Amino acid sequence: MRFRGYVKMKKRILKKVIPILCIIVLYIATTEVLRYLIVDDTKSYTRLMLHDMYTEESNIDVLFVGASLVYRSLVPEIADQYFGTSTFNMGSSSQGMDASLVLIKEAMKYHDIKHIYLEVSYDIALLEDNQDRTQMTSTYIVSDYLRPSFGKVKYLLQASSSEHYINSFILARRNWEKLFDYEYMEDLWKKKNTENYRNYQWTYEEDDLEYYVERGFVANDSEMQEEDFRWNSKGYDRIKVEDISSDWIRYLGKIIDFCHENKISLTLFSAPRPEITLAGKENYDEYCAFIQEIAGEAHIDYFDFNLCKDEYFDSTDRTFFIDAAHLNTKGARKFTEVFSGFFTGQIEREKLFWNTYEEKLGQREAMVYGIAGPADNDDPDQVLFKIISNRKAGMAYRIAAVPQEGEYRLIQDFEENKDFALPAGEEGVLEITWKMAEQPAEEHNLEFIY
Repeated sequence: MRFRGYVKMKKRILKKVIPILCIIVLYIATTEVLRYLIVDDTKSYTRLMLHDMYTEESNIDVLFVGASLVYRSLVPEIADQYFGTSTFNMGSSSQGMDASLVLIKEAMKYHDIKHIYLEVSYDIALLEDNQDRTQMTSTYIVSDYLRPSFGKVKYLLQASSSEHYINSFILARRNWEKLFDYEYMEDLWKKKNTENYRNYQWTYEEDDLEYYVERGFVANDSEMQEEDFRWNSKGYDRIKVEDISSDWIRYLGKIIDFCHENKISLTLFSAPRPEITLAGKENYDEYCAFIQEIAGEAHIDYFDFNLCKDEYFDSTDRTFFIDAAHLNTKGARKFTEVFSGFFTGQIEREKLFWNTYEEKLGQREAMVYGIAGPADNDDPDQVLFKIISNRKAGMAYRIAAVPQEGEYRLIQDFEENKDFALPAGEEGVLEITWKMAEQPAEEHNLEFIY
C-alpha cells in the first residue's frame, strides 16, 4: 500500500512538474529564436570575450577586470610574455563593480584564477546606485552572454529596480519594434549566418579602426587629433568623491572578501588617462587617497599608473590615446609593457611613480594644456568652459573671444580664475594669454577655435 501511494504521489508530482518544464523549455526556445532574429550582437565585444573565456583550454592564471579602460589598455599577448603564464582581459563597457563581481565568479567556475588586477575608474565609481539605474546597457552587455545560472539571475535581480526585469530576462523585448521590420531582420539574418559569427570571430570591415583581437582585448588604431586633445569635455569639474556610489563601494568590498575567501591575490590599479583630463579635474589626488584608504584597510595594494614618470609612460603624448579617456593600440601595447614589467619586478616602484599627481604636474614647466568643456548650466543661452593648466595657483589668465560674427570681446584680464562662459552656438577663436605671478613680464599665448 505504501508503495502504491508513493507511485501515485510521484505521478501527481510529475503531472504538475512536466507542464511547468515544458513551458520553461518553450519560453527559452521562443526567446532564443526572437533574440536571433531581432537582437543585433554582431559587433559585441563581450560576446566574443566570454566565449573565449568559456572555451579557453589552458588555465587562466591572471585576470584583468574593469570597464573600457581595461579592455582597451591591457594586451594579454604581451602580458603573457612578462608574467610567464596565461592572462585574460575581462573588461566590458561601463562595467559596474557588481558586474565585475559576477564576472570574477564566472571565471572562477572554469579556471583556477591566482591573481586579479581590478581597475578602479572614478567615472564608474560615480555612477548611480543599482536601484537608481535608468540606463541598463552596461548591465546587459555582461548578462546577455553569461551562461544560465542562479548567479546570473541573482545579478539581474540586484542590478536594478523591478521595472527593468522584463527587459532583463526577455532580451528580445528590448528590440520589440524590430519584429516587423523585415528589411532589418533579413539583413541581420545574413550577418548572423556567416562563418565568422557562428565561429565567434570578429568580422573586419573596410576602414575598421576598432576591432576585437583575442582574450578580451579590443584594439583601436585611431589617434587623438591635436584639436581634440586641446578641447577636453572630460576634464571639466572636480571628481566628487562624496558622491561615489554606495553600491560601488559595497561590491568592491564583496570582491575583496571573495578573493580573500578563495585565496586569490587581488591588486587595485588605475589605468592611465591623458594628462590634460586629470589636470582639469584639479583634485585627482583626493580620489587616489580615497582608494588608497580602502586598499589599506583591506591590506591589499593599489597602484595608480597616472603617476608614471614620462620616461616610462608619457601621458601628454596624444598619439597614445583615442579620446579623453582611452588608450589606442599603440598606447595599450606600451602600457602593457610598463604594467607587466612593474608587476613582475622588472621596474622598481620608486623609479616608475611620482608620489602624488600634484607632484607630477609640479615638476613640469608651467603651461596651459587646453580648454575643458563645454558644460551645460541653468542658463540655456550660455555654455561653460574652463582653462586647463598644470598649476592650481600662481598663474594669471587673460581670455578674449573673437567670434566669426561680431567684434573682439575681452572676457577676463589677467586673473587667476579659470572658468568662463560663451554664448550658446557662437563660433570663433579664443585667445588665451597667461603669465606667472613671479614672472609678470613673460607672457604666453595660445589660440583655440571654438
